[in-house]
Amino acid sequence: MVSTSATGMTPARGVALAAAAVLAVGLGCRPAAAAGFSPDEGFTADGKYQWAVELGMYGYLPHIDASVGGLGPRGGVGTSSSVTAANLVEALQGGFFGDGLVRYGPWSAEYNVAWVDLAKKTSVSVPALGRSVGLKASMSLVMVTAGVGYEVFRGALDSVPASVDVRGGVQYLYVNPKLSTDANIVGGASADLSATVPWVGLRGAIYPSEKWRVEFIGNLGGLGVDDGSVNWATTLQVSYLVTDWFDLTFGVSAVGLNRMRHHDTLLGTTTQQSIHLLMVGPVIGAAVRF
Repeated sequence: MVSTSATGMTPARGVALAAAAVLAVGLGCRPAAAAGFSPDEGFTADGKYQWAVELGMYGYLPHIDASVGGLGPRGGVGTSSSVTAANLVEALQGGFFGDGLVRYGPWSAEYNVAWVDLAKKTSVSVPALGRSVGLKASMSLVMVTAGVGYEVFRGALDSVPASVDVRGGVQYLYVNPKLSTDANIVGGASADLSATVPWVGLRGAIYPSEKWRVEFIGNLGGLGVDDGSVNWATTLQVSYLVTDWFDLTFGVSAVGLNRMRHHDTLLGTTTQQSIHLLMVGPVIGAAVRF
């Protein structure tokens, strides 16, 4: 597990524990029965606005491609790696999504927390030493998204109930890449890159029955803020309503991040720290509904 100190609590771990506590409280409260899946979840039978809440937590097991550059006291230190199915268990320390959605009529408010912690050992060629050295690359990623939405379509597609929401808000990103080598050539190079940026997105869903829901969720963050850094996330998922207040979800999620920051080195020059990350993999979890 990557941490900023030997005994300290990392932002990633703190967010993980907070999200787990939220879901545990929701499960312990045994919420009142909610209606089945429907585009009308924010409305009563006679069309009046009502509250509808859903809280979920999901395990995430992605394939990961990542590259990091511009670390170290002099800048210009970097690495790239691909974490495939063959070494995923060794590299991935943890990964999950936690989210919440509150509806009131056509309006909605939401949050989403994504956390991934990974570490991988590899080797890099160092011309100055005339040989390759062992390198351990680790990274913690936290992406916290909060926003509001409005239901712009509520009807049917070929007799199947459907809905579309436009959404937007604020997103907090925290990335902590860390490099260390058996030759100590980078001095335990690391960086804490964080930013708060705007995001926009869409949520579309179809409801084949009151027991089943199919959703597509897409977000685009950054929007040219923070040195032109951009991130995006898409999820395609299917949910099954086990009881009126509890559902199971299976799906696939992809997250992309291009994060850049100008950094002053010890030599008095300016370099650009960069992180390029792509994660694609299955998502499985559960949610409670009020």
